[in-house]
Amino acid sequence: MAVLRPASGSGPAATLAAALLPLLEPDFSESARLAVLPKVTALLTRGTLPNVVARVLHRQECDRLLIIVDQLEEAFGAAPETASELAALLFSDRPVLTTLRADFLEAVLAHPTTGPALRRGLYALGPLEPGQLREVVTAPVDAGPGVGYESGIVERVYEELGGVTGDWTAGSAAGGPSTCCRASPRWPPLTPGCASAPPTSAPRHTPT
Repeated sequence: MAVLRPASGSGPAATLAAALLPLLEPDFSESARLAVLPKVTALLTRGTLPNVVARVLHRQECDRLLIIVDQLEEAFGAAPETASELAALLFSDRPVLTTLRADFLEAVLAHPTTGPALRRGLYALGPLEPGQLREVVTAPVDAGPGVGYESGIVERVYEELGGVTGDWTAGSAAGGPSTCCRASPRWPPLTPGCASAPPTSAPRHTPT
C-alpha cells in the first residue's frame, strides 16, 4: 500500500515517487531516497508506472499494490494541469482508492479521466456518531506504546469539534470498490510521552 497526498509545490509525479520509494528501497536512508527521488520522478513522468509497480511487487514479495490518494481535492484545487497530470498517472488502468471532499465531486466527475473511474464506484459514509468521533481522537494515541494524552485533552478536543469533525469527503477506487469518508483531525507523528494541547491563549478553530 502506498499513500500520497497531493502537495502544493510538488508535482504529482514527485509526490507519487516519494510515496513509492519506501517500498522500492526499504533499506535506504531518507537522504538516500531523496537522492534518487528525481530519477524515480522522471521515470513516472515518462509513463513507466507499471514498471515501477512491478519492481515494488518484486521487492515486497507481493502480488498487488493499492495506491491511496488522500484528499484528492488538493489536486483539483490547484492548477488544472496538476489535476490532469495526477489523473493521467493514476486513474487509467489500475485500482486507486481516493478520498475527496464533496464540494469537489462535480469537478472530479466532469474530468475525462477521473470521472469514469469515480463513477465505477462511489460510497458515502454518514456523519460520525459521538462514540465514533471519540474513537477517532483516542485510537491513534491508544495504539502507540508509551504515548498518552494529558488529562482533559480528549474532552477539550471533543468540545472544540462540537460533536462533528471535518467536511464531507468522497472517494473512488478505479477498478474496485470505492469509499467516501469524513475527514478527521490530523495529528503529528507520535513519540513516547504525553500529548498536550497548545496554550489556552492560542487561537482556537471551531469548525462551522
